[in-house]
Amino acid sequence: MKKNGKMISTTILVKLCNRLGLSLNDIFPDMESENRDYSKLLDQAEFDLITSDYEDAFKQLDQIEFDQLNSADRKMQFLYVRGFSLALSGDLEKEAIFFALNKF
Repeated sequence: MKKNGKMISTTILVKLCNRLGLSLNDIFPDMESENRDYSKLLDQAEFDLITSDYEDAFKQLDQIEFDQLNSADRKMQFLYVRGFSLALSGDLEKEAIFFALNKF
């Protein structure tokens, strides 16, 4: 929204949002919040892997949609934690290999 080629002030934008029953988050959604949530889940899953709590690592990873991860680093972290958790949990070695191969 512009007025005479200038952007409107934040104060006017807040007042306009209040009149329309909207918040600033409705206009400027935080696209990174979901990825921050995924990052926390991935970090917790990696911690669970390190502490040999594979069951909890799987629970964390099950809450993440792989295709929604927005960076190659996070995708690699997901694959690393998932693959090692599968391999180290004891009875899922074959599944670990097929899982890793299916993601490439």
